[in-house]
Amino acid sequence: MEGSAATQLMSVLFSLLLIIALIFALAWLLRRFGQGAFTNSSAMKVVATLPLGTRERLLVVEVGGQQLLLGVTAQQIRTLHVFEEPVIDAQGVRSSDFKQRLMNIMNKNTKP
Repeated sequence: MEGSAATQLMSVLFSLLLIIALIFALAWLLRRFGQGAFTNSSAMKVVATLPLGTRERLLVVEVGGQQLLLGVTAQQIRTLHVFEEPVIDAQGVRSSDFKQRLMNIMNKNTKP
């Protein structure tokens, strides 16, 4: 009986170690290739992000050639502005007055 119990215990420990190794391997792959590598979509992409707090951020997202400014919190995602022309390209800010344009948009939304 003792040999059988020891064999079962070794089998359980080996299975547990195999599962833990698999978890670490998947975590390494995810970190190595990035989260977006498995769901690469050319129709929709995040162009820029700006963290505002621990769970709040601003995103500029391009969908179908149009860029949107999104406010993202832990509870919701809200469209803040839809740009008529792209303000950011792959190399960075297209318009040098992007900050000023964003401030103007934000001031329009806060005035009654």
